[in-house]
Order: sequence, then structure tokens, then C-alpha cells
Amino acid sequence: MKLQLLHSIDAPAVRKVWLEATDEQPFFQYDYLTYIWKQVKYFSMYSPRLACVCSDNGEPLMVLPLKWDGFKRCYKMLSDIQGCGLSDAIFNPRLTEEERQACTSYFYANIHHKCILNRLPDNSILLKTAQETYVKRQSRICVKIDFPQGAVSLLGGLSKSVRQNLRTAYNRLNRDGITYELRVYKGEELTDEIWKQMMSVYLHRLFTKHKTKARNNILYRYIHYWKYYHVKHDTKSLKSLPNSFHAVLYGNGRIMGFMSGFISYNGTIAVIPRLAIDSKYRFYSPGYVLLAETLRWLETNTQCRCLDLCRGDEQYKLDMGGTIYYTASVDFRMINIHK
Repeated sequence: MKLQLLHSIDAPAVRKVWLEATDEQPFFQYDYLTYIWKQVKYFSMYSPRLACVCSDNGEPLMVLPLKWDGFKRCYKMLSDIQGCGLSDAIFNPRLTEEERQACTSYFYANIHHKCILNRLPDNSILLKTAQETYVKRQSRICVKIDFPQGAVSLLGGLSKSVRQNLRTAYNRLNRDGITYELRVYKGEELTDEIWKQMMSVYLHRLFTKHKTKARNNILYRYIHYWKYYHVKHDTKSLKSLPNSFHAVLYGNGRIMGFMSGFISYNGTIAVIPRLAIDSKYRFYSPGYVLLAETLRWLETNTQCRCLDLCRGDEQYKLDMGGTIYYTASVDFRMINIHK
């Protein structure tokens, strides 16, 4: 085996293996990570790299998307970035579990730099292989909603109080004469006007709830608005990729809330990096209604039976049948680097 550090994501042999290997997890898809690569390359202090473990005849066996931090002199995961839920290595699908472990061991033995690997699935081979030489840091909580028996079964099995809250939300909408409707757009179906409306809801929510500095600093607000409209990798991928989808809840023709994400190539998992609610409709619990309607749509129109809401354990996610899972963060340094 040999380890190559590539400065381009376009190598044909790597791309071929990558496309064959990632039909189950949207965050690992080649097309998705290409947008992250471009953001990191042109709009960050990092330099993107592909660590590629190849066979002796040059066939890619393992691809690890990284970025080089020149200040801390270490590698980090390329997709350790806002808007991406998971990071991991990509393996040639023909490899056995033992062969994948051998590739990972070879990577650790030959990278010769500290690695800070965040957002890894808790069952990642990157974790299993380095048990004796990494320092494990705090795991991060994520939430997903599994509904293998369908949305009706899931919603019927929610706690009595949550079912009552859902009924109350629908009753309030009907009582106040608000005609609600869920519309789902695939990537190519999304018009510029709808996208602009969604971005307005998303950015208003983002900058009033999380980025408090933007409330009183006009320049800061302008710069970050520009970044979210024109630079952010997820803004570009969510608008462009064919497996993106956008579930938008309307009330009397106005957006009450939406979720944007990707459905895996094999159609079994939907991941949601963006979800925003218009606070003007808070009285109607639009988050509950949006989730319930989206679950019903997924059951009727797709084979997807897992809605991954990614990072954060907000109560509404758990109320709606979500279960907690973890992503792991590790610091890795070969013991003999400086010998």
C-alpha cells in the first residue's frame, strides 16, 4: 500500500470509487463534498487535501477528505464544518472489514502529523483502529427519527401530551382560518423566488436566535448575509443537487417553516442540515406540524424511513419520536512522530 496526499478532488480513479461507495449517507457523497472543498479552498484559512490509501497498482482503497490547518500544524476532517452532520473515510466497496481496518492503520502509521477528527459516526473504523493512540474527546448529541412501520404508526405512538399538542396545533390553524399546506420541492423544482423566501426565513431566524452580534452591527450583518447567500457550501448544494429536497409548510400562502436536506442515493435516509420556523407563527407550533406532515409525505412518496435531524437534542425533536445518537471527536497523534 501507499499513501498519497492529493490537492485536487477531481482525480478520475478516486471519483469512480467514491461514487460507487456512497449511496447510503448523503453527507459522504462526492457531489456534496465538492461544494465543501470549494468553500474551504477559496474562503477559509485551510487547505483541502485528499488522503488516499492506494494498492500497489494504484487502485484507491480508502479516501479521507481532510483540510490542513497551517497554524496548528494538523489535519482536520474536510466536512468538520457548519451545515454538515457527519464525517468519515470513504472505502472501496469491494474491501472486507479487515482490509478496511488495514487501510486505516496504514493511514495512521504514515500521515506523520497530528489529526483532529470530528463529527465521526460512533462506529467509524477511524475510531476502532486507533484505540491505543488517540485521545477521545466529548461526543456530540444528534437526533434521528426512525419510522420503519410508517408515519401513522410513529405518530400514533407518541406520548399522550405530544399527540394533544399536535391536535391543538391543527385546531388552532383551522379555528383561525389559516389554510395550511405542505409543498415538497426537489432540487430542480425549486424556483429562485421560493428559494429567496426560504432564505429570508432562515436568515431571520439564524440572526435573531443565534448570531446576537448581528442584531446591532450592520456591517457584520451584511457580511454574513453575503456569506450565507453566495459562499456557504450548503446554500449551494441544497439549491443545486438533484437529491436535495425542501419540505415547506405554508399558511395562507406564506412560509411558516421549512426543512431542507438530502435523500440518500438508495432512498432510505433523509438528512436535514437546515430547519427554520417563522417566529410569527409560533402560536401554531409550526415545527410539530412541519415534522408530522413531512413524515407522512416521506412515507407516501419515498422509501425513506429515517429522518435524520442531525446535531442538537432540542426537545421538539425528541417529542416527535426522535432518538439520540452520537458523533465522536478524537485527537490523534502517532507516538513516534517526533522521535
